Amino acid sequence: MKILILGSSKVAQSLACELVDEGNDVTVVSEDAAVLKNMQTLMDIRTVKGRASYPDILRSARADKMDIMIAVTESDEVNMIACQVAYSLFKVPLKIAKIRSPHYLIRHELFGNENLPIDIFLNPEVDVATSIFNIINNLGVSSLFQFTKQRLSLISINVNSNSMLFNMSWQKFQEKIIDLAAKPVAIMRKHKYLQLRSNLKLQQHDEVFLFVDNAILRQVLQRFELGTKKKVSRVIIAGGGGVGANLAKLLLQNNCNVKIIEHNKAVCASLASSMGKATVLEGDAAERDLLFQENVEGVDVFCALTSDDEDNIISSLQAKYLGAKNVIALVNNSEYMEIFSRSDVDVFVPPQQVSISNILTYIRKQSCTQAYSLCRGLSEAVCFEVLPDYARNLLGKDLKKITFPPGVICVALQRKDKLFFDLDITVQLHDSLLFFVADKNRYLELETMFD
Repeated sequence: MKILILGSSKVAQSLACELVDEGNDVTVVSEDAAVLKNMQTLMDIRTVKGRASYPDILRSARADKMDIMIAVTESDEVNMIACQVAYSLFKVPLKIAKIRSPHYLIRHELFGNENLPIDIFLNPEVDVATSIFNIINNLGVSSLFQFTKQRLSLISINVNSNSMLFNMSWQKFQEKIIDLAAKPVAIMRKHKYLQLRSNLKLQQHDEVFLFVDNAILRQVLQRFELGTKKKVSRVIIAGGGGVGANLAKLLLQNNCNVKIIEHNKAVCASLASSMGKATVLEGDAAERDLLFQENVEGVDVFCALTSDDEDNIISSLQAKYLGAKNVIALVNNSEYMEIFSRSDVDVFVPPQQVSISNILTYIRKQSCTQAYSLCRGLSEAVCFEVLPDYARNLLGKDLKKITFPPGVICVALQRKDKLFFDLDITVQLHDSLLFFVADKNRYLELETMFD
């Protein structure tokens, strides 16, 4: 496909890399010449320097030849106008736009081909906040990705030296949950997947991936003495920006006691007037004295959600040092991933990975109903539906006997409201098949099986 990306943020760069790897013809438009030059050095793309909403710039980018346009600049207004120009002048079939401000989304009639022609909206701050909220509701997981109308989740668990998982054999790990609707699929150590052997011992900082029926997710965590039986009731959020504010709203709806620490006075005033029961404090969450005074030791979860990675690192480590039970932090810069993965921080969330996953789901072929980018783009978890006139080589076959590409694990089959981890079942029309793709380069081979 020919895909036009507007913007050069971390999300745009990572997305371009993903799409090029899948064999797409990608063009990137940005006003940042230095970033464009660096992107061209790293990947096979075409670049155009200029303002993404200008008709002449989009014409230079050959918008009239594009199958999809993805507008992810930092300006909602530029993204919206670019979609209008792409529709009115260049008839781009699919237009995806990042819209951060909720003020634009309160009236749905504003959008559509008769008004502002945006086909798919992305709101990364809401998506990231929702992702963190799901983790808070299932403490003990380091990541959680939901499938098939929230019936099934892929979760990952970090191994710490003080947990019962430390030094546990892979065989014993599997035996612990053998009677439950769960399927372990991988262990990652130092950014590499291990060959799964029964005598393999889990080490500190290993990450274990498993698919779990949501109905028994907490039961699975309790088997490994993870999580808590009590509902989360007290949360401190460092950073009152889009992610922090949206997470606070979700927590308040769940009757949590929420404190927000924000250094910007104007943002504090706005939060105080809109958050109702939340306590809003003006201050620096990286200051140990402030965290101590606010009794960070007594909270269930501390979330470092500012836009500054360094501030998130410092405040999350301070909170952990002072005794916070669970600490979650945003990290944008991939160079800091290693610091977080080797620290005492319980969960780190790369926001661009959440956005990329949402975009991939929309632009993949029709049969791919969900896609999640994992492990900094190294892997994927995907769901395919068996559609009429497609996947003819799969229909009527015993799923267990189908040979999928190397490194691709077929995890489960969902048929209407029933979930099957036992793959001794015949594939039927409209079944949903879930896969763990350890090497994303194998994705295209899998996709061709559903053509």
